[in-house]
Amino acid sequence: MLSEMDFKEQSHLFSLLAGIAYKDEKQATKEYKSHGFTQVKFVDVDSSQAYVIWNTKDLVICCRGTEPTEFKDIAADVRCFLVRPATGQKGRVHKGFKVSVDRIWPSITSTLKLKKQKVWVCGHSLGGAMACLIGNRFHEIEDLPLVEGVFTYGEPRSGNKKFVNHSLSVPHIRWVNGADIVPKVPPDILNRYKHHGDLHYMNHWGNVRTMTYWQAVKDQWRGFWKGIVRGKINFFINHSIDRYQTNLERYKDGDERPQV
Repeated sequence: MLSEMDFKEQSHLFSLLAGIAYKDEKQATKEYKSHGFTQVKFVDVDSSQAYVIWNTKDLVICCRGTEPTEFKDIAADVRCFLVRPATGQKGRVHKGFKVSVDRIWPSITSTLKLKKQKVWVCGHSLGGAMACLIGNRFHEIEDLPLVEGVFTYGEPRSGNKKFVNHSLSVPHIRWVNGADIVPKVPPDILNRYKHHGDLHYMNHWGNVRTMTYWQAVKDQWRGFWKGIVRGKINFFINHSIDRYQTNLERYKDGDERPQV
């Protein structure tokens, strides 16, 4: 039962579930079942995708993130107009992310009918932004169950300041890995885009630390320099769900990397 896990265990497990969402239905079903989920439903509507997985205790909505080979995923990421949320509450949200959720929303809500499990939502990258908006919808619509928690990894900003301040009472754990560039988009100009959720940060070495302005600057330069030395752009390497999973597995096990 997910609610019986501690925070470190939950953070690691949901990173695994978010990563499995990138896989094809056959492989994903096999892996989700290996984690104790007996039922798996794949939702795919015009390239907006998620898995809904459940057992007798828990139901998890695992939103699929950005795939560079899918043009519509990229279009959703850059279509950064602000529009009103689907439930009509205060503020505005990223149009591309809202449209992605709109496509899969009927299939998600129909799956929930007559179910009594505790509901969770997770996602990486674009999937993290979708998870944030889905969690908000659950708390805005009275006949839907409350969400136990939203876990996101490398999530871009999904709404403006007013939306963030007046939405999503569900617990939202937002993980950011070092020099990952995706959480910095869309840019925060004139309070147009803000993050929601409780920030949990992994530094350049993958160790969990409190994120301060100088901590972030140092980690970005460390990542940039490491990329130069290795001949790679490290900002996108840090965005990989595999990197999040590796760091969170060490965090769960109490294993810190030497910072040298």
